[in-house]
Amino acid sequence: MHEKGHLTVSFGGFFSHAFFYEAGTETYGELTGDYASDTSDLKDYTDVGVTLFLSVGYFLIDGWELGVQGSGMATWYPDGNQSDLAIYDVGGYTKVFFDNASAFTPYVGFKGGANWLGMDDYAEHDTTLGGLAGLEVYGTGPYSFFLEWTSVVTLNGGDSVGTEWRNQLYVGITWYWNLFPKPEPAE
Repeated sequence: MHEKGHLTVSFGGFFSHAFFYEAGTETYGELTGDYASDTSDLKDYTDVGVTLFLSVGYFLIDGWELGVQGSGMATWYPDGNQSDLAIYDVGGYTKVFFDNASAFTPYVGFKGGANWLGMDDYAEHDTTLGGLAGLEVYGTGPYSFFLEWTSVVTLNGGDSVGTEWRNQLYVGITWYWNLFPKPEPAE
């Protein structure tokens, strides 16, 4: 299934719990011809999120996949100190699969991209980069199930300052499609 020329389409989701350290917002204004900035009180807080995602990949060589992905996330703040919000992202990834004789295939990789958040008059445009490790379990036919853990660093931008480190656990299903099937030998 991890052969050159195979296309993958994956759908899934994850649950996350994130810790934020010294996070805040920065505002700019003009006072009597001079520009001034102010940073809100920096605080630590936590959030809980659920995400759905879709990705499309292609095997350039046996065992090495390169692809794009996008997701949408709903976030709730259990401490009640912020309004709930939604985040959308798009990015790229690469994965290396360690095929073996069992039905379980481990893999590792890297991912990165950009995400956008908007709520009322607040805007955030972030850059992300991280690593991933997963286990794929063959299902029936061209389908397999997977469990994937990612650890991502986010460099906040726009109205937000600070850095975020997020660990995520993805669960999903992948469909493999061979774009260049080998012709069946004549009998």
